[in-house]
Order: sequence, then C-alpha cells, then structure tokens
Amino acid sequence: MSLLYYLLAKYRLFPLVILTFIGQSVAVQASPIFYTFPFPSASDTSKIKEIEYADRRGVWLLDTNGRVSYYDGVHYHKLDAFTPIGQDVSHIELFNRDLWLVSKGQLLQYDISNNRLAPFNLKGKVTEIIGTPDHLWVNTVTHTYLIDKKALQTQTYSDVPFSGIFELGERAVAQDGDKVFALPSGSLIFELSTELSAIEEINDQYWAGTEQGIFVFEEGNGQRRYLSNIRIDHLAVTAEGVWAGTPSGLFLKKAEDEEFVLLSGQSDDAFSFSGHAIRDLQLGVMEELWVATDVGLNYRSTVATHIDRFPMYILSPEPGEEQLSALVPHGNDYLLSTRYKLVALDDKLNPIKSTQFDSAIDSMIMFDGILWVASASGLKAYDPETFSLLEGKVPKAIEDTPVNRIISDSHSLWLAEGANIMRFWPKGQTVVDFGSDWSGSFNNRLTSVIDLEESGTWLGTINGLYFYFDGRFIPKLTREQVGAIKSLKVGPDGEVWMLTQRGVYTYDAVKQALPQERFVNTPDDIAKCLVVNGASSLYVTSKGIYRHQFSNQALQFVQGAPNSVPSLRHYCQKNEEKMLIAGDFGVFSIPEPTLAFLFNAPPAPVSPSAIYVNGIPWRLGPSSDEPLSISTRGTVAIEVGQMPFATTDKVEYRLEGNGDDSWYTTNDQKLVFSALNTGKYTLVLKLRKGSGPSQEVSVISFVIEPPWHERIGYFLFVLCVVIICTALYYRKKNTAIRAQNKQLRETVHRKVIEIDKREASTKRFCNGSRDSLSVFESGSVEIPHSMTTDSVSNSVDKEAEDWHERILSEIGNHFHDPEYSTALLAKALFTSERSLQRRFKLELGSTFKEVLITTRLENAKRMLCQGDKITDVAVACGFNEPSYFTKSFKLKYGVTPSQFRDTCGSEQHA
Repeated sequence: MSLLYYLLAKYRLFPLVILTFIGQSVAVQASPIFYTFPFPSASDTSKIKEIEYADRRGVWLLDTNGRVSYYDGVHYHKLDAFTPIGQDVSHIELFNRDLWLVSKGQLLQYDISNNRLAPFNLKGKVTEIIGTPDHLWVNTVTHTYLIDKKALQTQTYSDVPFSGIFELGERAVAQDGDKVFALPSGSLIFELSTELSAIEEINDQYWAGTEQGIFVFEEGNGQRRYLSNIRIDHLAVTAEGVWAGTPSGLFLKKAEDEEFVLLSGQSDDAFSFSGHAIRDLQLGVMEELWVATDVGLNYRSTVATHIDRFPMYILSPEPGEEQLSALVPHGNDYLLSTRYKLVALDDKLNPIKSTQFDSAIDSMIMFDGILWVASASGLKAYDPETFSLLEGKVPKAIEDTPVNRIISDSHSLWLAEGANIMRFWPKGQTVVDFGSDWSGSFNNRLTSVIDLEESGTWLGTINGLYFYFDGRFIPKLTREQVGAIKSLKVGPDGEVWMLTQRGVYTYDAVKQALPQERFVNTPDDIAKCLVVNGASSLYVTSKGIYRHQFSNQALQFVQGAPNSVPSLRHYCQKNEEKMLIAGDFGVFSIPEPTLAFLFNAPPAPVSPSAIYVNGIPWRLGPSSDEPLSISTRGTVAIEVGQMPFATTDKVEYRLEGNGDDSWYTTNDQKLVFSALNTGKYTLVLKLRKGSGPSQEVSVISFVIEPPWHERIGYFLFVLCVVIICTALYYRKKNTAIRAQNKQLRETVHRKVIEIDKREASTKRFCNGSRDSLSVFESGSVEIPHSMTTDSVSNSVDKEAEDWHERILSEIGNHFHDPEYSTALLAKALFTSERSLQRRFKLELGSTFKEVLITTRLENAKRMLCQGDKITDVAVACGFNEPSYFTKSFKLKYGVTPSQFRDTCGSEQHA
C-alpha cells in the first residue's frame, strides 16, 4: 500500500472517470490523484500563495502571512530563522541561484550559498519581479528595471512601469495597455483589451489567462475562448494538457477534450486534490506539478497517466462508509465488492455497473464462470455479467448457512464460518462438513488453500500450515514456527509461499524441511499482501513493495511514503501486463513497464538544505557546486532532504577530510559532526535500493577557515622561525670566521717560532736562547672542600634524639622508593607536611630532599664498592634516571660513580 504513496509522489496523474451506474443518471467525477503536503503544525493557519521550485532539491514557499519557508522533502524551515528577513515579504523569485524577495516594496537578494541578505536600491516601490534564465525583470510604481545575470547590474528598461510582466518559458512578456509584447526585444505578440494575468505558449499558439477567461491567439489573431467569465489566475502546460488555476478550482483540458474540466476532490481521500481557490501553479524540471491552494500544497507527476485508479469515495459520499471486501478478475474486467455493493470495473478501472445487496458481502470468488458470494445469509451464486441471482446452484442443506469466507482450490470451494469449515463441489452438489474441531486445535480458522500437483492440498490457518489428505488434516508447521498464516501462494518449483503475521516464508512441500524466511516484519514495515508469478514474488508492505527475482535471487525495493493509509483488507494480483493493489483507499492498476521502471529507477536525489554551526542556524537552501566557507570551527549539523518526500528511512554517510573513512548509518535526517578543525570536508552519502549496488554521491563540500587570531599566530610563528634561522645562520658564520682567525694566528705563530730558531742557529754568539716558543702559565686548581656541619648539639634532649632516630630510620627503610616524599613521612609520623618540613630545617639544618639524597648516595657508595652496575645501583637507590644519579653523585663527591668504583679502595675515597 505504501507503494501507492510513492506512485503518487512520482507519478501523480490519473484519468478522469465519469461513473455511470445502472439505474442512476448522476455523473460523478474522480479527481486526479495528488499528494497533499501538510503544514508544519495544525495551529499554522497561513496558506501558501507563491511557490518557487529549486531544481528537484526543494521548493521555496511564501505564505499569506508574508513568511518565506523552504521544504526539502523532510523539513520545513523558516527563512527568518537564518537571516533577519522579517515577515513582510510579498513576492519571491529564484534567479541566478539566489532567492530574490520583495519586502515592504524593497528588492532584496538572498545569497543562498553565503546566507547574506543584500538590498537593491531602485526608484519607487517594487510591485512585481519575474525571473528568466538571463534576466530579472522588476516592476516598480515608477519604472521597469532589468538586472543582467552576469554582472548583476541594474538597467532602466522603461521610464514608465508596465501593467504586468509574465514568464513565458525561458523568456518574459509584458503588457502595456492593450499590447502584449516580448522582452527585451519589444516585438508585438498580440493585442488584448482586458488585463492579462497568465500566459502560455502551445504549438505557436498563445493561451492568455484573463479575468474573462482564456483567450487563444495564433499569429496575433484570436482563435478561441475557454472558461468564459471565469477569472484565470494561473496557467501551466504539461504533456497531458493545459492546467488553469482559478478562485473556484483547478481545471484541466487534455488534447482530446473539447473543454476544460473542473477537478474536484474528496477532502477525506488521501489521494485526492485538496482545496478550491488556486493561489499558484509551478512546474518542475520533469513537469511535475506543484499547486498551492487555500487548503495546502499539492504535488503530482505526469508519468502517472499510465496508472489507473478507482477511488472508493465514488461509491458513497460518506467517508469510510464503503470498505473493500473482495476483488476478483473477470476476463479483462474486475468485480469489486464493498459491504453492500457490487461494482464491475473495466480494464481501465472505469465503473461499468453496480448493484446493491440487502446483506453484507463478506467474501466472494469466481469459480467455473459463476460469482460465489459469502454472507451472513448464506452462500449465493450470481451471474457475473448481469449480477442476477442463479437459483439451484447452492444445495438446500447449506443455502441458509452463514459463510464469512469462501476459498477455492482447483475443483472445489472451501466455506468457513468462524472455526467451522465445509467443502463444496459445485458440479456434483456435494458438501462435506468438517465441523469446528477438524484441525485438532481450539478455535482454528481457515485463511487460504492451494493445490500442489505433486503433494496435494495445503491449508493456511491462523494456527499454522496443514496438509489435507484423504479426509485428514495433518499439521506441518505450527504457529510458533511461522505465525498465523494470511495467504498461500505456489512458487515456480512447487514450494509454498506464506504470508503470515510475522512476514513472508517459503516451505519445500516435497522435502518438508524447515521454513525459510524471506521477509521479517518490523514494527514500521509489515507485509500486507503477497503475489507470486513465474519470474518473481512481490510483497507489498507498509513502507513499499519488494520484488524477489527468482533468476538471480536479487531483492529490489520501491520505497513508499512515510505515512500509509489504513485499510482493513489488502488485495494484490499480478499478471504479465499489470499489477493490482487494492484496499479501503481504492484500486490501483500499475502496468508492468511502469512497475519495472520503478524498480530500476535510480534513488531519488538527496540534497542538504539547512546547515547549523555550533547550534546556530547558518545557511538555508539548496547547495551549490562550490565549497562553502565556514569561518567558525566546532560542531557542524547538516539536514538532508529527499524530494518530493523522504523515501529513505536510513542514511549512510561518510565525512571525508576528518581522517575517518568509515561509513555510518543513522535514522535521523540530521547529521551532526563535532569537533571539526580547520580544513576541507566533503559529505558523501551512499544511496541504494533493495539489495542492489549502492551509489556514492557527494552532496556538499565545505571549508572551515581558521579564526583571525590563529592566522595572526601562524604569521608570528613563521616570523619567529625566520628570525631564529637567521640568528643561527649568522652565529654559525661568525663561529666559522673566528675559527679561521684562530687557525691563522696559530699558523703565523708557528712561522715566527721557526724564524726565531733559524736566527738563533746563525747567531751562535748568543749564549742564551730565548725560549719564546713555549710559554706556560701554571695555575692552581682549587678543589672545593665539602663542609659538613654537625647539627647535633650536646644539649639535645632525649625526645629530640628519639625523633632524629625515627626520622633516619624511616628514611633508611624507604630511600629505595622513588615516590617517597614528605607526605608519606608525615603520614607515618602523624603530623602535617608543613610542620615536618619546618622541624627538619630547624633541628637537622637540612631539607628532607637533601637528607634523602644523601642517604641514597651513601648507600650507593657501598653498592659501588661491591662492584654492582651503575644502572642497577641507581634503580636500587630510588633514582628513576641513571643520568640524574650520576649528576647527583658527582655533585656530592666530585667524581662520577664509575670513577669512584674504580678507586673504591684508595685513600681518596676513604
């Protein structure tokens, strides 16, 4: 049933049906099927008055209260939540990927990509704006202006405003007095004595909507007039015909029709056109039609001309009074029954005739050319051509026996009334009554019967699957295994297909193995009816329709609308030409080519609509191909939509650029990305239908720019690096120069010494040699002497001595612990750290750290004298780092631990 919603969303038009019932002369019109979009809340009484279609990604809406909204197939967003536009907008127009608005007579440009609102200053109050692919035409009370797409510069086209400017395909036309001419050429199209309100071009003809109806012009001459004296506010042309919007309703003229036909709907019918006064008509790129009325927003697509529908409200003006009880084929036609009516439909679902019954029809079936009807008054036989009662077809024994369900196999009828069942052979007038305990289980009810050539007759019941043989009912599957069975079908290999309250199962009747699950019901997706034909099985669910292909075991799926229409009973039938789906919502006939197109069509496009940065509305509208620039880093939330309404209950996504290539799944259409740093990101969605291959689509790219203070910090960092590198370069250069100078001085000094030596040899009269070659300056190395202070006073009392002994004992027991501290010592002495540190300094003359390190080093000396490794000694004495141990040891004793170990026995370290 949910498939029907999908069809309404994508293929919205059904032929008008004029119902003529036998015995009646009243002509009843069936409305073309539209999908009505609800408003955000029941308290929102504003109505849509203008629509701007945004290239299959959404629609901009202007309501009667002057507020602008954007609908993306999932969400309604108010524009004033994203930019301070206010609620006084009178017109909207999409031009050059931006939304142009008129507010209080001021022309405004809303830059969708950057979420900026900019005014355009023009002379006079703006009254009208019309957009074409290359120009935006603006009418004010004093002038007519032209804004070019490329430069966005305003030009004055006329010093006098036109009486009206209108969009005509990809160009504009204007009316000035009684002349209608093309823009910007100014060439005359035709003359019209009344005020023009809408215009369309069809096959070199101009259809002009006015207050007095529609005038058709060809080569400037009037040809014909339609809807005389009816005010025409809007016109639209599709492949099906001409649509006219008026204050009294929506009219349609097909090519084969002589006149326009008023389309009337039923307010309680979920698939009828809703509303009367037409406020706007808008066509999409695929000629889908958007209609704003005094009630709501309606949507329809032209491909639905291939789909036929019979609405149930035709049978009764009271909503819900006529509920479907049965639908059976009769040649190329169909017989439909409601509670008290029997209706014959042709192959296009047009009603042919009907009759009224005195008793309620609970079930009916065609068998051996006779229409068998089950009711509380008994089993009846009717002629399917004349609806006349056939006498003598029902045995007297069961003629008045109530029957609420009738099922046929290949050669008999199964009659059920509650738990009681009977089998009836019409040819032999034979009846077998099995009673109510035929299955051996309490209150069991028969729901379906099938014949298998190899294995016999199988019965579906609310307590499971039974096999019937020689008057015995043998249980094969229990209710605990598959649930209550609703219907049975025969598969291509003789297997049994079962629609149950749990889903869809198959059962091999020959091998009689365990049943196999094909589809499992979930709370929001429940199988309603099942069809099995030669190539595939189809099961309609509350979310859509699944097709299981037997050749490759592929599972295809067509998603429906999120809200399904309730129905007590569901019927579906399938042959090589079409598929029928029926319920309390009516009957739909879907041709096989259209059904194949639905399964093979790509998923509906998904587009981001609203972006929030750190919880603040940041941007609204369809995304552009260029990456968006976000000046603030943090949390980015992106809401995605799917037109015309969301058909995807789960979103698979990945954000490229954050270093995480994993795919994530969410049931929410709002994707939140936290703690995003500066950089470029791309949101990628994975779209799939059924078990088919997925398609990865990049929907939006954005760049998070670093804040200004980070840019200044980066500049300062680079500047510091340059300064440091420059300083290191000159320092290295100066060091090299000093080294060269030193080497030069040494070289010169050696040469001078050699010269002096030669002169000394030549002049032997010199008795003394001047030793100027080696001048040494000796100095003394002062070795610091460690001063030790004996802090023990002869006057220390016994309590102080005990405290000293306790302190040294505690430190001696824990010096090997690298985490040992004053906190642990104070805890052991039952005092505070501050008091302990103060007494340490006062009585011992040293700090805790000095005493601890001294203790560790004294113990280290003893271990070194035993020849232990330095690293082992350091760890054993509480030093985490051997380097720190070596430094402390040398600072204390003037030598390194290795030097001390080598000379441990000498007097130097005695």
